[in-house]
Amino acid sequence: TKKEAKQNTSSFRFTLSFLWLKEKYSLKSSSSYGLSNFRQRKSSKEHFSNRSYFENYLGLKTKFNTLVNLQKKALLRISKNKKDLGTSLSYSGILFIEKKSSNLYLQAANSVRLPSLLEEEGDSYELSSSSNLRPEKILHFELGFVHTRNPSVSFTNFIDFSHDKIMFLPSSFKKFKATNIAHSKTFGSEVSHTYYKGFLEISSSFAALRNLDTSNKTQDFVIPHSPFYTFSNSITGTPGNWSVNLSNRLIGHHYKDLANTIMIKPHTLTFLSVGYTYKIKKSYLGIKLSIDNLFGTNSLYIETVGENKSFGKIARTGLYGSAIPARTWTIDLEAKL
Repeated sequence: TKKEAKQNTSSFRFTLSFLWLKEKYSLKSSSSYGLSNFRQRKSSKEHFSNRSYFENYLGLKTKFNTLVNLQKKALLRISKNKKDLGTSLSYSGILFIEKKSSNLYLQAANSVRLPSLLEEEGDSYELSSSSNLRPEKILHFELGFVHTRNPSVSFTNFIDFSHDKIMFLPSSFKKFKATNIAHSKTFGSEVSHTYYKGFLEISSSFAALRNLDTSNKTQDFVIPHSPFYTFSNSITGTPGNWSVNLSNRLIGHHYKDLANTIMIKPHTLTFLSVGYTYKIKKSYLGIKLSIDNLFGTNSLYIETVGENKSFGKIARTGLYGSAIPARTWTIDLEAKL
């Protein structure tokens, strides 16, 4: 219960960037330092974890229509019982054919992602901690087309091959845990559209994808809570210093369990945000109020797949399967000097 467990998380990030331009060459470099502090108290016991990371990025664009990115990240984790250092190196390359306002591009990338704070520490409620997670390694290929004029249109096909992919999977009744999946494959297509009219921006996108666990050599399984398709539409208005956004997101059919026997039917969520920016010369102060799940959707229907089909109704599930608040309010403050 809320009286038995208390959890606090604070974070800080500082970034320094450099950009060099010359004719058809450009070079971008940035360095970041981040610090996160996590504390959790259950009854009389306290658990804490500090995470410091250094991140360096280097990007080069040439006149030969290529873009190469290199990223190095080091993560220092300190907890009550251990101290360890993790490093990752990611790189990507893009080859594109540019003609007026249209681009045809081919991308390849090899990336390594270190576990996040939520994945390692859990949320003290439905998400258990996972202290022995391995870094996630992804080999990514993408072929796409982009038309940048108004209205703009983009289309892409992609495939990812992952080792030790980190996913939130059921660990016990009503409990979930971040787990490494030895081998997995994700592939799909996405099309998006954006139209501008005055201070209005109207956009929509549709994606069809499969997220498969390929660790079993005899049969592939769909990874739980990975929708077969998603659809979203959004309208944004920026009159003066104000910014208003209203968007809908349709989450398609997806399985709830590892054995792919329980199917969760589609559901739609609505999001609203209102912001205001106060400008002073080249500096500004911004405030934004966001409401996730505006209409308070809190339940959806499931269907048991197989010979003995049955129907039921359960609480709406989040990304890792646990119920999340029906309506969430967030206030953001941002200053740029």
